[in-house]
Amino acid sequence: MVCRDMFEKVCSIERSLQVQETDRKSLVSAGVRTAISSWLDPADSHRKYIRALKGLQEGTGTWFLDSILQDLLDSQDPVPLWLKAKPGFGKTTLMAAGIHKVSKLPQEVMETQLIYHFCSFTDQKSRGLINVSGSLVVQLCGTNPVLWELVDQRLKWSNSQAPHLFDKPKSSDLMDLLACLAEKVSSVTLFVDAVNEAKEPGALLDCLVSLANRTKSIRVILSSTEETAAQFVYLERGELDLSARVDFVPLKDNLHANDISIYIEAEIEKRQKLCHLSPTLKEEILTVLNRGAEGVLEQTYERILVRMVENSQADLGRPALFWLCFAWRPMTLEELCEAIIIPEEGGEIDDEDRLQWPQELLQTYGSLICVRSSSYGSALTLAHSSVSAYLTSSKLNDSCVSDFYMDPQTAHHIVCKLCLNYLLSPMFSSGPCSTKEALDWRLGQCSMLEYTKDHLWDHLYNVDPAGPLRSLILQFLDSHQLPRGGHFAAWVQVYYGVEHMQFLSGTTGLYFASRQGLLPLVRLILTVQGSRNLEKKGGRRGSTPLHVAATAGHLSIVRELLDAGADINERNDKGENGLFWATLENYSKIQAVLRTSGATLDEEMMLILQRWRHLEAMRHESSRAVRTATDADMEITTRKRSLEQSHFEYWTDKLNLDDGI
Repeated sequence: MVCRDMFEKVCSIERSLQVQETDRKSLVSAGVRTAISSWLDPADSHRKYIRALKGLQEGTGTWFLDSILQDLLDSQDPVPLWLKAKPGFGKTTLMAAGIHKVSKLPQEVMETQLIYHFCSFTDQKSRGLINVSGSLVVQLCGTNPVLWELVDQRLKWSNSQAPHLFDKPKSSDLMDLLACLAEKVSSVTLFVDAVNEAKEPGALLDCLVSLANRTKSIRVILSSTEETAAQFVYLERGELDLSARVDFVPLKDNLHANDISIYIEAEIEKRQKLCHLSPTLKEEILTVLNRGAEGVLEQTYERILVRMVENSQADLGRPALFWLCFAWRPMTLEELCEAIIIPEEGGEIDDEDRLQWPQELLQTYGSLICVRSSSYGSALTLAHSSVSAYLTSSKLNDSCVSDFYMDPQTAHHIVCKLCLNYLLSPMFSSGPCSTKEALDWRLGQCSMLEYTKDHLWDHLYNVDPAGPLRSLILQFLDSHQLPRGGHFAAWVQVYYGVEHMQFLSGTTGLYFASRQGLLPLVRLILTVQGSRNLEKKGGRRGSTPLHVAATAGHLSIVRELLDAGADINERNDKGENGLFWATLENYSKIQAVLRTSGATLDEEMMLILQRWRHLEAMRHESSRAVRTATDADMEITTRKRSLEQSHFEYWTDKLNLDDGI
């Protein structure tokens, strides 16, 4: 009997431990899922949805919700629904209302998985095709966790490793994956708002329309401006066939005339000075405002620009609107104030041109700009995408404020030119600062240094470096040969700070172009300079251009540098080669190219790679694993994790593998 009781207790303990282990693994898996979700979907579409929904006036949009959208939801053979309207129509609020309607549908009425994405010109993370597709995949898996298994199979991920150890999937792979996931559920309703604000509207539209036509379980609702709809009629297999694959719905002013009336009536009742007016006077107000609603945005924008001209503010007003229209991100007030006084033809910035009262800019632009909170504090953006659409519309050329017209085709060229002129200013000719206090002072006085550090390369992606900017680009890159590294070293110091002065001299233009993936610029530098800086070591780890290109995953640049004669046996100052980091980052194609060219990993590198992968998995599991335990067990577990973390920190410090470049 005693043996039997003991056996049952042992079995009970074993079952309990199995349950605890299962729970622990589930929590670890959930932690990895969270990390991968954040990695694939850095934009917060839900926050944008909630913000847009707040602008919905109760009782409006019924013409869309109960008719156009409902017809799509009821259809047994749905085609993509594409809403197109002029800027300022209220498409985003309308899309949010549609999302809200679908989210509230009872399952017995319609069982569908709801996913959505909001592109925004003020949020770069929401505009890329890979971010859109990643967002949709993550949302679909969020409502159906079992689908993560298919994601793992298709993308060959492992739950035991952190997402940064893998190549980020291509957008086409994610769209294919989304189609496969959609086939595993009964129905998917997909909203994508403001396609015109995506980085590649044509590619995004093509992917979404193809997705809907490929997978009949997906209902797709898109919105964009009329110009985008007219511009991106796709050529597929040599035939224009988009009109047969999409249900275009032009949103005209007469459709939401009743919505305007509902909104005006609600606003009258909210306002203390208006709500007590007689019904006759309220009706007259309603009639007058309704009559003037059409075209009111363009008229308002024009009046603001005319007022700028009349008040002699156009000289500062136009450059400021230009920067806010084409800057890579929202700009701080200090950045904008300095950007608008950069001389177009170069030279010194005149301190007398600096604004004494920067806050006056906010009063000058009226409703054209707004202040938004961002990760780096308060920042300025255009108030709405309709402002950008107005300023870049060819119609503006024929108006009384044609001087404010901004050509999107030349915008990045102008921004690059201004950034380079700024960096070549005499105030940076002395090179880097010698003390932290001096650097802090420089950054405080020269606000655009941070912007150029973060986004000069982004703008250079959109221009031909061998074109009109060729000489200016080369002048800036070659300035590192000046005493103390000149303008180029002053700019590079913003990356590395004062404590890493030794890295500045070897960090050349070829190093940075290779690191950032700018193939046209790499080719230009190699054409002009030949192999002069091909083996020049730069960065914190003393790496060659080939090394950083391999580390950053730029396959085409790795091939270009090898063709130019780069040393395949290069080693950085830590004794690592590009193959080591390409292996660590799991860039399989780059590994194959390097190995074919003769690169190898020595025994020490192999050992370090094994140790590092083990420690990464150990740290990730230790930080995620949480389970119920007795006080004694918890104390043991805490001590174990402390030892594991100390072990990890020891090897991290020993190997110093936090940054390969």
